[in-house]
Amino acid sequence: MPRRLNLFGPIKNLFKSIRSGFDRKNAQPLPDEDSAKKFGTEGEWQTYEDIQKFLPGGEFKRNVLSFENGSVFKETDLVILYEKRLYVVEIKNWRGRLVQKGKSYFKVKKGVLVKVKDPFAQVQRSIAILKKQYHISTWVTPIVLLLGADAKRVKPPRHCHLFTDIPSFVIFVRHNIIPPALNNAEIAAFRHLRSSDTIWADGTQEDSSRISGKILNESLELLWNHTAHAVPVAKLRSLERLGSDFTTDSIIVTYRDGQRQSCYSVGLQKIEIVDAVNNHTSIAINKIRAIRFGD
Repeated sequence: MPRRLNLFGPIKNLFKSIRSGFDRKNAQPLPDEDSAKKFGTEGEWQTYEDIQKFLPGGEFKRNVLSFENGSVFKETDLVILYEKRLYVVEIKNWRGRLVQKGKSYFKVKKGVLVKVKDPFAQVQRSIAILKKQYHISTWVTPIVLLLGADAKRVKPPRHCHLFTDIPSFVIFVRHNIIPPALNNAEIAAFRHLRSSDTIWADGTQEDSSRISGKILNESLELLWNHTAHAVPVAKLRSLERLGSDFTTDSIIVTYRDGQRQSCYSVGLQKIEIVDAVNNHTSIAINKIRAIRFGD
């Protein structure tokens, strides 16, 4: 009696390999699901780097600022251009179980339902604002990434996509060929999106804080070779303090063209920044540990 061909085994192994971290198209390793657990105050940058690493060829804008009448109107977590298709991603670090009741959403904390903001409404609002401001008419895919959440009881609205780990999210983006591609004008508009600036500043000796928004200073006074220079903020990628005082300790400056140099701050400068809810903050430069300027 001839042996029957077993097709179930290879198919089962294929999906097992995908779950274990390999892309079905080119067998590239995907980020470990544990990387999703890094997201938060300390691991947020690493999570974005994971997404960038495993979507080669993509372009990324994080913490995108939208403006209305010159004021910050909305901050969008992540916007991705991948193979000429646009994705807007709302990211939440929600541990535990998420429950949906009608159009309302609740986190379960110690057996108690705690209402949270509707993440799908947030991502759809972000898309509406960005499309209006940057004149994009082509379809933009809305994604909610609830890292580490148990969202089995949540049904996303039509056309919205929900993921709770980075590997599933990456696989979806890599193989999503349904939306039409952006035209050249829309791609150019994406590249003009403004990512937020981020300042890490000292609070007390035990505490530190991070502020994201738009830095209002047009230039910073920096000293090297015994000469003060007014350096346009538009040319800067990051500043990092090497000691405990930005006004007396050396600073490592990274420019947008990749060059780096060591210098000092001139005088008691203040950095002015406005956040996503239009709070204006003035921070003495000697209190700042690092600055990362947006794209």
